Amino acid sequence: MLRVDNNIAAQKGITLGTAMDNLSTLIGSDYETGFVRFGKPYKVIVQADPKYRAFPQDLMQLNVKNNQGEMVPYADFLHMEKVYGMSEMTRHNLYNSAEVTGSAAAGYSSGQAIKAIEEVAASTLPHGYDYDFAGITKDEVDQGNQALIIFIVCLTFVYLILSAQYENFLLPLPIITCLPAGICGTFIFLKLTGLENNIYAQVAMVMLIGLLGKNAVLMVEYAVQRHNLGKSIRAAAIEGAAARFRPILMTSFAFIAGLLPLVFAHGAGAIGNRTIGTAAAGGMLFGTCFGLILVPGLYYIFGRMADHVKMVRYQRNKPLTEEKTNDINLKMMKRNNIFLLILLAIGVSSCKTPQATQVNSRTRLQLPTQYNGDTLTAKTTPTSWKMFFTDPQLKALIDSALVNNQDLKITLQQIAVAKSGMIAAKGAMLPSLSVGAEVGVSKAGRYTSEGAGNASTEMTPGNSSPIHS
Repeated sequence: MLRVDNNIAAQKGITLGTAMDNLSTLIGSDYETGFVRFGKPYKVIVQADPKYRAFPQDLMQLNVKNNQGEMVPYADFLHMEKVYGMSEMTRHNLYNSAEVTGSAAAGYSSGQAIKAIEEVAASTLPHGYDYDFAGITKDEVDQGNQALIIFIVCLTFVYLILSAQYENFLLPLPIITCLPAGICGTFIFLKLTGLENNIYAQVAMVMLIGLLGKNAVLMVEYAVQRHNLGKSIRAAAIEGAAARFRPILMTSFAFIAGLLPLVFAHGAGAIGNRTIGTAAAGGMLFGTCFGLILVPGLYYIFGRMADHVKMVRYQRNKPLTEEKTNDINLKMMKRNNIFLLILLAIGVSSCKTPQATQVNSRTRLQLPTQYNGDTLTAKTTPTSWKMFFTDPQLKALIDSALVNNQDLKITLQQIAVAKSGMIAAKGAMLPSLSVGAEVGVSKAGRYTSEGAGNASTEMTPGNSSPIHS
C-alpha cells in the first residue's frame, strides 16, 4: 500500500493528483497519439521501461515534476507498506457484501432452493446483516406466484367462451373440472423423471388447458346436441362418450408420440426440452385416460342441474344467436317482394295497346281530295311548306316568324355544333399522316476539335479571306 505525506508533497510543490497521474502513466501506460508510416497506423504509448517497474521497490526510483519544473523523487514524500487484504472489494447497493453462487440440488426446483435460503438466512444471520438475490433468481423472486394468476386467467377465459357457446353457465363446468387430472399427471411424470417444476413445465401446463379442454368439448358438444334432440341426459352422455372415444384417442396419442423426441432429448438445452416434453406428455396421457371416464359423469351431474335451473331459454327452431338475423332477412324479403310487384305493374301497363280514337263526324275537317278515305293512301314524298300553303300573306308571316324566332336560331346553332362534333369524332378514327422537316446549321470554331487547322471556315461578312489573329 502506498502512503503519501501530504505536507512534504506540498512543500515540494507537488499535488496528489499530479503525482498519481504521473505514476499511473509510468506504471500502467497512457495512449498519447498515433501516426501512419509505410501505410500502417501506429500508436504512441507512454510508459516507463520494464526494467524501471519490475519490482515494487522500483517505484521509489521514479520521479515526478513539481510546479517549478523540477524533478522530485517519489521516495521524498511517498513510502510503501506491506498489508494483507482482499484483492477485490464487492459492494451491493453501496454496502460491503460477499457474493455466494450456488444451484439447486438434483430433484429440487429453484423455488425450493430460494425458500431454503430465506429460512436459513432468517435464523442464522446476525443483527445488521441482510441478503439479496441477483440475476435470474432476483427476477424469479420479484415475479412471485404469477404462474398461478396466469392459470386462473386462462381458466376464466375458457369458461366464458364455453358459456357463450352453450348459452349456459353450468355446461362448461364438466370441461373445467376434468383439467386437474392432466395437471396431476404432469407432476407425477416430473417426479418420476427427477425433473423440476420450472418455467418449461408451467408452459406445458398452460398448453394442456387447451388440449385437454378440446377433448372434453368433443364429448360435451355431442351430448348437448343429442339432449336437445330429445334424448335423456344419461343417454346423451353415453352416446357422446362412445362416439368421440376413437377420435380422442387418435389425436391424443398422436400428440404424445410427437413429444417423444423432446422426452428423450440430448445435447445442448436437453434439460429444458425434457422438462416441457415430459410435462406435456404426462399430462396428456393422464388427462386423456381419466377424461374419458370423468367427463360423461360430470356432464350427467351438471346437465341435470342445468335442466332444473333454466338460466337461458333454449329455442330449437329459432336460436337466440340467429333470431336477429332471421328478422333482418324477413324484412329484406318483404322489401324485395314489394319492389318486384311494382316492376311487374309497370311492365304490364307498358304492354297495353292504345285504343283507336273515335273521331266525331260533326267535327271532321275539310281535307284535300288526296287525303280523303279511312287510311292515308297519299304519296309520302316530302314537300316544302311553301308549296303546301298558297296564301301569300300567310307565307310572309311565316317567314317573319322564322327570322325573328331566337329559340329556333339557338336550336339550329346547337344542331350545327353537334354535327361538327360528330364529324370531328369520325375524323379521329381515321388514319392520320404527319410530315415534318428539320434543318440545322453548324459552325466549327477555331479552337475546337472540328475546327482545328481549318481557319478558312470562319469568314467575315462580305469578305472571302480567312480571318487570322
